[in-house]
Amino acid sequence: MKGKNHSPEQIVRLLVQAEAQIAAGTSVQEVCRALQINPGTAP
Repeated sequence: MKGKNHSPEQIVRLLVQAEAQIAAGTSVQEVCRALQINPGTAP
């Protein structure tokens, strides 16, 4: 099964959003859920 193909710009935008949310005190699991990212692949 092939995953979604995201452009580099989309990936960077998601990572910036994730960093901002984590810096604001949101847990990694909550950020992953909000951005629809698999927690196993999160930094």
